[in-house]
Amino acid sequence: NPATPRIGYDMLYYDLQAHDPALPRHLFDTSIGFAQPIHEFTNKWFAVVTGAVGYAGNSLFSDPHAVDAKGDIIVGRQVGPNHAILVALDYDGNRTLMPDTPIPGIAYTNRYNPQLTYVIGFPYSSITYEPLSGFQLEAGYTLLSTFEAKIGYEFIKHFSIFTDYTDRLTPFHIDT
Repeated sequence: NPATPRIGYDMLYYDLQAHDPALPRHLFDTSIGFAQPIHEFTNKWFAVVTGAVGYAGNSLFSDPHAVDAKGDIIVGRQVGPNHAILVALDYDGNRTLMPDTPIPGIAYTNRYNPQLTYVIGFPYSSITYEPLSGFQLEAGYTLLSTFEAKIGYEFIKHFSIFTDYTDRLTPFHIDT
C-alpha cells in the first residue's frame, strides 16, 4: 500500500571481555530508518525507497566519523500472482565490503506454495518455510557478509517468539 510508510530500527551491541588493550570494551552498531512505497504503476510495476542513519563505533555517538547513511531504491514488477522481479540500488555507508559505494542488486521472488517462499538473487537470497501455521523457518545470505537463520512461532496474532543465528562481518569506527 503506497500510503503505508514503515519505520524501524536495528541495534547491535558487543560487550567484549577481552584482555587485549587494543580492543575496546564496547562496540555499538545502531540505525533508525524508513521504507516507503512511492508508486504503483498500472502495469504491475512498483517503486520503493528506503533511508536510514546509523552509528557504528566504540563510544556511542561520540565519534562523528562513525555516523553513516543507508538507502535503497527498489523497482519491481509483479510477473504473476506469486512471482516478482526486483532491481535495486543499495547504499550503505557502513558496509564491510565497498562502503559508500552503491551496489546494484537483482532478485526473483516466488511464493511457490502457501508454505514455501524463496528469493534468488544477487547479492541476497533467502528461503522461508512454514510447515505449520504460525511456525516459520527462514534462512538467507548476503554475498560475502552475512548468513542468517531464524525459527519463529506466532502463538497469538501479531505476537511471536523466535531465535536466530547470524554470522556477519560488521565494521566499526574505533575512537582512539
